[in-house]
Amino acid sequence: MRIVLIIGILINLARAEMCAIDPSPAATLLAPYFSVDTAYCNSDVGEGTIIYLTNAQASATIAHVTLWTDFSVPTYSFDLSLTGFDVQQIDLKSLICFGKVTSNSSPIVSPAVIDHFKSWHKGEISTLSGNCAGSSRNNELAIGYVTIDNMIDFAGAALNPSSGASYFSKTSVVNQLLAHVYHLTYETVDELIVKPLELDIPPLQKCKKKNTEKKRIACKARNKAIKQLTPLLTNHISVESNQVIKSRGLKGYQTVSINADPSFNSSSSPSGATFYGRYVANGADHREPLPSEFSVQYGNSDLDLIIWREGTPSASPVNCGSIPAGYPLTQNSVFAFDEQENPAQIFPLIPFETQVLDGFSDALPFSSGWVWFDLNKGSAKKQAWIVKRYDGAYHAAGTYDSCDAP
Repeated sequence: MRIVLIIGILINLARAEMCAIDPSPAATLLAPYFSVDTAYCNSDVGEGTIIYLTNAQASATIAHVTLWTDFSVPTYSFDLSLTGFDVQQIDLKSLICFGKVTSNSSPIVSPAVIDHFKSWHKGEISTLSGNCAGSSRNNELAIGYVTIDNMIDFAGAALNPSSGASYFSKTSVVNQLLAHVYHLTYETVDELIVKPLELDIPPLQKCKKKNTEKKRIACKARNKAIKQLTPLLTNHISVESNQVIKSRGLKGYQTVSINADPSFNSSSSPSGATFYGRYVANGADHREPLPSEFSVQYGNSDLDLIIWREGTPSASPVNCGSIPAGYPLTQNSVFAFDEQENPAQIFPLIPFETQVLDGFSDALPFSSGWVWFDLNKGSAKKQAWIVKRYDGAYHAAGTYDSCDAP
């Protein structure tokens, strides 16, 4: 009886529940942010992001992967075939730099297209299209976010969620995908190498007993000093410095699991929203929406925030130096509270679909407490997701019910 009860609990934990964003197998996965340092494409130095994708069921399936810029513009889009209980790696540094899904695979696009998409993710002009598709930055970082959809048929490179009905005719509502994201940084450090040092030092000669009291005292003092010096002479070490490149891999986090149900659409959703509702009419994606109100606790540690926000449905490349209509994104309000419930409104800039707020704790008026984010825009419900990072670890922020009406 106890064994049956335990099995029942485990099965219940793994079951998708609509309108509750839980870490269960899902029909769509969201990796809310990635970064690749393109200045170091040919070396192990610089930032990179790796996603490990898992098929949580025995039946084979197809996963469709799409990379997006922070202007909501899709770039790379490709299919991965997954056998039952399969795990596959998606190395975004290999993809952005060389057009390869992993470092050992073949390129999926031509060199010209690789440079084209790399420029778009860096916020620079593409020599292929002559326009820009991401925010301008003064560095070599290529950033964006990733969606992964369970499919019933191959969609190919030409289709992605922004394609609308033609794409969603191929998507599956079976919740069977899981994935983990790892953000990696690499740095040059001084490695200290400690070695025993053998010294060719002749043994110190002890003095022999002397025949006068004065000489005996001096001899005793000499022998005592030799006894103290001998260990120092025979146990030398050498310390050498060598510069090496070490990975400072920060602890990863699970991608956002977005569950699907064939009966779920914009009519059955209390808020009238679905995850891909901006791309397909009537919520025909059948996927639960993400929440838009979050609570983030903070203390005396440095706090960074990854924030993904729902962008505009018709985002497209623009003339460099400008941004698409609807950007920068705004929000209703953000309030910080201390541990005595004293509030203070703050005004963080969260203008694009994905970004990292580095050193967010420096912008807070209190040393500890919590922050409430209302990332809706007026009365319009706008989806979002927040991941907080402190002490080298990632933590999902608290959220409200994802299907609450605005």
